Amino acid sequence: MRQGRRRFLDSLEQNDRDVFHAAGLMKEPPPLAVALWWDSVAGFARMLTDLEKMKQAREAEGRTIDYERQRLKGLRIDKEPEWKGLDDNFAGYDVLSYDPGEFAPTNRMIEVKSTTSSPLRFIITRNEWEQAIKFGPAYLFHIWDMQKAPPTLYQRTSEQVALHIPSDNEKGKWKTAEIPFGS
Repeated sequence: MRQGRRRFLDSLEQNDRDVFHAAGLMKEPPPLAVALWWDSVAGFARMLTDLEKMKQAREAEGRTIDYERQRLKGLRIDKEPEWKGLDDNFAGYDVLSYDPGEFAPTNRMIEVKSTTSSPLRFIITRNEWEQAIKFGPAYLFHIWDMQKAPPTLYQRTSEQVALHIPSDNEKGKWKTAEIPFGS
């Protein structure tokens, strides 16, 4: 239904299409009320898809928290990673962790991505990329391949991702970009 009324109806058997016809939902041109009904159903289907994507993203973020806890323990850094993305959608990264520093631990900002796509790829927003530039080597991408059991973690630096970032031209400015990555 998210792809449009006609596509949805064409995917149905005739008896099922007859139900929509009898309900007055196949009128041509459709009255406003019918168009709005189709929009609301498509919106609900999109919402369900978005909720599934968010559930997958939160699972990946939780996996990064667990991964970082173990990494910090192994480095003997007595700090806990912080789940920033849960509290602030505009932070530009999801997890604040730490690396050893000369005198004290230094910040490590981690943007977490989850994917089930093949070939492997993820979406980055302009804000995430601007944060990556701002924090430089302290910014890291954790990409979780959720098709694997258990999910597999791939880590990429800002420098590795930079090769795939589009450029703005004249009046055009990018907002999101699809970033390919291999294992």
